[in-house]
Amino acid sequence: MIRLGQRIAAREATCFTVARSCASARHALWRRVTACVMVGVMYFAPAVFLADEVAHAAPIVDPGAPVGDVTVNVNGGDGSFTNTNGQILGQNSLTVNLPNQTVDPSAATFGTLNGGSAFDLSAQAISNSGAWVLPGTAVTVTTTQGLTNAGTITVNDLTIDGALANQAGATVQANDAFTLTGTGASTNAGTVEATNTLNITGASYDNSNGSTLAGNSSSPAGSGNLDLNLTGDLTNAGGTLNVYAGGNLTVNAPITYAQGVTGYSVINQDQGFKAFFGSTWAEIIATDVGGGFTADGLVTLTGDGVIDGGYFAGARGVSATGGITTVRAPTTTPVQLGEHLGLTTWWWR
Repeated sequence: MIRLGQRIAAREATCFTVARSCASARHALWRRVTACVMVGVMYFAPAVFLADEVAHAAPIVDPGAPVGDVTVNVNGGDGSFTNTNGQILGQNSLTVNLPNQTVDPSAATFGTLNGGSAFDLSAQAISNSGAWVLPGTAVTVTTTQGLTNAGTITVNDLTIDGALANQAGATVQANDAFTLTGTGASTNAGTVEATNTLNITGASYDNSNGSTLAGNSSSPAGSGNLDLNLTGDLTNAGGTLNVYAGGNLTVNAPITYAQGVTGYSVINQDQGFKAFFGSTWAEIIATDVGGGFTADGLVTLTGDGVIDGGYFAGARGVSATGGITTVRAPTTTPVQLGEHLGLTTWWWR
């Protein structure tokens, strides 16, 4: 009986141990499965939540917006825009607004600005002191206080919205078209030229001692047209407005002044047969220079024309709605005669 009781007790203990081991194994497996599930939830839940939010959130970039258009706005004062050794580029277009600054585009701090097909620059004032080479695209420059150029501006297609002050020796050169618009008064004592068309609109335009040119020898026939539309007067004292390539020159202004300025030249007779016998002389000649309006095509004035030592000349004619008044025609006048020297001077008189 004792041995039988021991066997029964041993079997029950064995069963209990096995049952306990099985239960422990089941609990360990459950814990491992639960841990794996929690890790998966913690790892993938943020991505799922983010995807859900992105799917339901408003887009950061408008899908309908043009691609490659860049706009830069800097509202600070002078010096707040610095792009030294930098590049600001737009694949399609670039717009830069600097409403409270005076900038020098030829300075190193301006850097490189370029738009693939268009570049718009707006500033309070622009003062170019060096070589400003603009992109070979359509460029629009807008200023509230005007653009002053003491250097060179080279561009393909240029529009300036604002007054222009092109100083002596300075050049604005457009390899295609140049348009100057605005309500201010513009001056040119240097060179303003466009290979094809040139249009100027404003209060007045003073081309004294300057050259305004449309077209050249390489321009397509008939492409070099120069149009000036002014609410005030057009002055051209000693300057030239020329149109080439068969183009026309049209001036819409109340009064157009063609004013020559006096230039001097000296003619010397100090060589040759007469001079050998002692007859020498000199003459100073005063000649009206500049003040001319010329075109390979027509010269048309919708107001009055005034000739004061200058001239209007069109290969296909000149017309003026208000007529042309000649105050003084271009002249060449001797100023001084030198003394005839030599013992035999009287032979030649």
